[in-house]
Amino acid sequence: MPASAQAAPVSQSPAVKAQQAQPSADAAAKGYKRCPKGYFCLFTGKNGKGAMARFKRGAHDLGDFGMDNSATSVWNRTSKYVKVYRKTNYRGYMGYFSPGAGGTMKKADNKISSLKVAR
Repeated sequence: MPASAQAAPVSQSPAVKAQQAQPSADAAAKGYKRCPKGYFCLFTGKNGKGAMARFKRGAHDLGDFGMDNSATSVWNRTSKYVKVYRKTNYRGYMGYFSPGAGGTMKKADNKISSLKVAR
């Protein structure tokens, strides 16, 4: 389970690079445990529940993965910072999630449309 119970992006982050995501549905694991090490995961429900999409480098349009403005909780299992944006194509910067950060979001709940994982 993520170290932080209430995740909210903060205001700074390093340079980033985007790549397509890899949706995932691991029936054996539940909640946050579905998010594999090395990925940034978005969940449609609280506490890692609901549909999940996992990202290694980012996505310019979360709608391509059925996750546009749909994420309620996250877990950053990468060793990098992940920048999140209110609009597609990395517009409307909202903040970032530090390595290991995660939980049910408040400020960014159902507002993320694109994301980048730092190099």
